[in-house]
Amino acid sequence: AGGAEGDREDILNSQFSILNSQFSILNSQFSILNSQFSILNSQFSILNS
Repeated sequence: AGGAEGDREDILNSQFSILNSQFSILNSQFSILNSQFSILNSQFSILNS
């Protein structure tokens, strides 16, 4: 994009791209956490049997 207006648009676009990546990372971390709770749950299940 050309000019100052175009630059602002490019910067905004980059910021949304970064934000999107951060949400993607956060989502992955919750997925890992969920898996860890699942493993923990299985271990308690084995312990209880």
